[in-house]
Amino acid sequence: MSESNRIRIVCTSDTHNEDPSKLVPDGDVFIHAGDMTNHGTFEELEKAYQWISNLPHKLKIVISGNHDSSLDPHHESHSEESLALFTSPSAREAGIVYLGPSSPFHTHADLLNIYANPSTPDFLKKGYGHTYPPHPAPEATAVWASAPETCNGPLDLWVTHGPPKDRLAVVGPFPFTLYLKGCEVQRQKVAAAKPLVCIFGHFHYSYGIERVTWREGPDVKPGDEVAQSTKVTGEGVHDFTGLKPGKETVFINTAWMTGLMTLTKKRNKPVAFDLEYAPPISNDA
Repeated sequence: MSESNRIRIVCTSDTHNEDPSKLVPDGDVFIHAGDMTNHGTFEELEKAYQWISNLPHKLKIVISGNHDSSLDPHHESHSEESLALFTSPSAREAGIVYLGPSSPFHTHADLLNIYANPSTPDFLKKGYGHTYPPHPAPEATAVWASAPETCNGPLDLWVTHGPPKDRLAVVGPFPFTLYLKGCEVQRQKVAAAKPLVCIFGHFHYSYGIERVTWREGPDVKPGDEVAQSTKVTGEGVHDFTGLKPGKETVFINTAWMTGLMTLTKKRNKPVAFDLEYAPPISNDA
């Protein structure tokens, strides 16, 4: 379905035991940015695996979230059986690539370079998976040690469960904003690496898209890296083929659930967008 120089990517997250597949647009790549389940049990994950594996997309990138605890190798509920759902030969045959702390990078057919990390700061101390003490704890720095330091080459997709600080990272109305926020260390890493697109969820309230232009020059101060920011709705198909590598980044909070979870029937639609993966063919003589 794609034009010769485009690849269509469709993403969602925070489906929490629901099957959104009837509303997932066709495309080349599907991405689930974590929280497939409510409690991370094998039975819940098996249902998520079924609908994801049945999608028509050739490549399906999957990361886990804080609710998918049995996929966290350091969590007490960790299950090799759960992990095998997404890493088995049959999962590979279905086009599924599971990315986690032990395998954060993936290059697809020399077209897409992807970095992924499921980890989120633990502000609530409720025993969730893939969490760490918030910045400035040393664990917050350690968990992002695998992230690219600088934009030395094309980094197309940055896939995480939680948002970087200040980018579509409002968890809800006051008083939630007092104690829940995006990750400061991730913010620093993203500002250095400048990927084309950052995909995440976690904070259902902040569903949408934000396109930023980075400040340039040696005198840019930490925390002041963004020169311009524009926010738009997540619905529809978005054309990001004109993004300037190293100069612009699109942030996408793609949470399926709204801030009200199951208290409302409303759901946020999966986000679809096009990227350019090869120079356009010139008709010039």
